Amino acid sequence: ASAVENDNEVVDLWRFLWRNPGFEWDNPISPKWVAISLWWLSTVQLTVPLLLSVPWPGSGGSQFPTRKAEDVHVTESAELSIGDGPGQTLIKPEEHYTDFDTLGSNLVRTFCEVWGFQPNKCTHHESVSHLAVASGLRYIGSTSLSYPVKRITEIIDFKQGYMFNTVNGLEPMRQGWELRSLKEFHKLARCRFSRVFFIMLCKLALQTNLQITLIIIFRLLHKQQHVYDIVKMKFLGFFAIASLVFTFCVELLDVIYVFKIFYVVSCAVKPA
Repeated sequence: ASAVENDNEVVDLWRFLWRNPGFEWDNPISPKWVAISLWWLSTVQLTVPLLLSVPWPGSGGSQFPTRKAEDVHVTESAELSIGDGPGQTLIKPEEHYTDFDTLGSNLVRTFCEVWGFQPNKCTHHESVSHLAVASGLRYIGSTSLSYPVKRITEIIDFKQGYMFNTVNGLEPMRQGWELRSLKEFHKLARCRFSRVFFIMLCKLALQTNLQITLIIIFRLLHKQQHVYDIVKMKFLGFFAIASLVFTFCVELLDVIYVFKIFYVVSCAVKPA
């Protein structure tokens, strides 16, 4: 807002800062249009995650028949059923899946698949994570990091492979646990990449650079006008930059943690 309102006052100093570091750009874009461009870029944080998280109508998987745990009972033969008595319905959780297509995956399949881009279906966990990015939430409970990390750890520790269809139905096997762990990490990495690109780069890094540049310009402008309210200017500038840097560092800690998980997965699946 300050860049747009005071564009005519700061444009000369803005060009001065662009020429002195060695860019030698005689006609740099004005601070007003830089601020508007960064604002428009930050709106991508809302639109793109929505494209990747909202289910496409009619693309839902085989939904679990109930949402209440108390409706599911264990029979004497150690099977799961809904209801008791003659009207009970036996269910197999392995036969139900919840991944679905989104508008983004349909666009990739229609226009970009010929160039080698693979459309990825979205799960409910990924959908909630993308919606958190779109709404600006920091965490969404256990589904942010602890749940996917726990799933990866369980797959590696217990060698949980894929289910194989046998004469007795679906049975768990040890084969394929490496691929399962990598796929689970891929889901986690996709969600974290959204935060890295939309929040750390588009929203925090670029806006921090703009804030620092405007603070420098306003200090030079006040000195030219012989206005020496340095304490107030330093406090406001420090508060604005510190909040952005703090948020960036918190996001950076999560990125480091994801790299640590990648190291654990790579060591587990790599042959000795």
